[in-house]
Amino acid sequence: MGNASVIIKNTTVLLAAQFVNMLLSFLYIAYTARYLETDGFGVINVALSVTTILGVIVDLGINSYITREVSRDKALVNKFVTNILVLKLALAIIFFLALLAYVLITGTSWQTSLVVCIFGFSTVFLAITAIFNSIFQAFEKIEYQSVGSVLGNLLLILGALFAINQNFDVVGYSMVYFTSNLIVVFYCLAVYSLKFARFSLRIDPGFIRSTLKETVPFALGMFYGTIYYYAGSVMLSLMKGDSELGIFSAAYRLFLFILFIPQVFSMSLFPAMSRFFVTSADHLNMAFFKYLKYMAMVGIPMAIGGTLLADNIILFVFKEGYVQSIIVLQIIIWAALFIFLSSAYGCLFMSTNRQKTTTNIAGVCMLVYLALNIILIDRFSYVGLAWSTMIAEFVSMALYFILSYRIGYGLSREILVDLIKVAIASLIMGAFVILVKSFYVFAVIAAAIVLYTAILYILGCIDKDDIALVKSIITTKIPMIRKALRG
Repeated sequence: MGNASVIIKNTTVLLAAQFVNMLLSFLYIAYTARYLETDGFGVINVALSVTTILGVIVDLGINSYITREVSRDKALVNKFVTNILVLKLALAIIFFLALLAYVLITGTSWQTSLVVCIFGFSTVFLAITAIFNSIFQAFEKIEYQSVGSVLGNLLLILGALFAINQNFDVVGYSMVYFTSNLIVVFYCLAVYSLKFARFSLRIDPGFIRSTLKETVPFALGMFYGTIYYYAGSVMLSLMKGDSELGIFSAAYRLFLFILFIPQVFSMSLFPAMSRFFVTSADHLNMAFFKYLKYMAMVGIPMAIGGTLLADNIILFVFKEGYVQSIIVLQIIIWAALFIFLSSAYGCLFMSTNRQKTTTNIAGVCMLVYLALNIILIDRFSYVGLAWSTMIAEFVSMALYFILSYRIGYGLSREILVDLIKVAIASLIMGAFVILVKSFYVFAVIAAAIVLYTAILYILGCIDKDDIALVKSIITTKIPMIRKALRG
């Protein structure tokens, strides 16, 4: 019950924060895309993609390793923070040299080059923030990370409104991203110093070397994943231009936006599942199958409903200038479903020290993705990139599914029955959406959710344990954001 209480608290805090972030990000993406139009929006997204890919140099996948190790031994907290901070700042020099090489090799315009540079500094700020967020997760004090993420998104939307009011060009607009990330770094540093440990720079070269050795699989996995999520945007920009990228990015940003759901579950469950691997196989098994079940319950209806409502959503958010993005959303929404299901397996493999397996899967999918991009982008532009994304994620899910049987986590009869019930409820919901899709899009979505949930309950897919969890979330008095603000 103690473990469940902590997991419920963390999941509740993250969901509350991510709901706020969802609204803020929704507004930021909509305002940015409309204001900058397809060309400017394409510049912003190519800068984001390039700096994220090369940002692996700074990050090296260390964050998940920090969370896992500190969750097992809290005494290591200050040693990790101080040494990894020094390491990341040193790696930032290599990162900026790589950015310079990209700008020189590709011959981008001065404007795009400047935006890339600004986003480069922002990437370093994000890498520093990630250190502290890893500590917050390890201590299962997710409320501090949640406040930081809300603060960052709030600053983004306020900055965007100011930039639009002042008629900033794309370079000035990119400074909004820079400023918001810098402020969040100071917030995380303040919380860590006040709530966790006194910050001090005690460098241990031997510890840094051993950490780098241990994080090689994490780094490779992160590199493969980053290439997968962002290399396509760079390839599309270079092969077809920023305007084509702008069309793709409108739908793709919504795709990335909804991935907060598996991210919330992963952040909440990863520390606990890492402990369960050492202390309780039964608890680990239960946590994994609950995770998988909930991802299916959310992901399957989302994919069906997103396909049917893609035109309503794109036109509502981005207006008629992005009508070509509809087909992109209809394709990549299925990639989101495969990510939802894969996330449960990924969390399981990482928490049981099988990070090499996740790295190998990510590597295979990256190669599939890049090969498909070379073939499909040239022929079908942004539609081809969408298909590459969806197919690569399906391959990832299939590999996880197959390999899970080898370590004793194959699907039980109970979970298979639940998946069938979820599929039936989703199809009924889809039929309802087709009948009422001409109404206001958010009213249709709300009604579809209510109908879907009711059908799940009638079919018995929502069991007494699920109801008990919901009641615990509602009735448990959690300080949440107030605790983070007042200490």
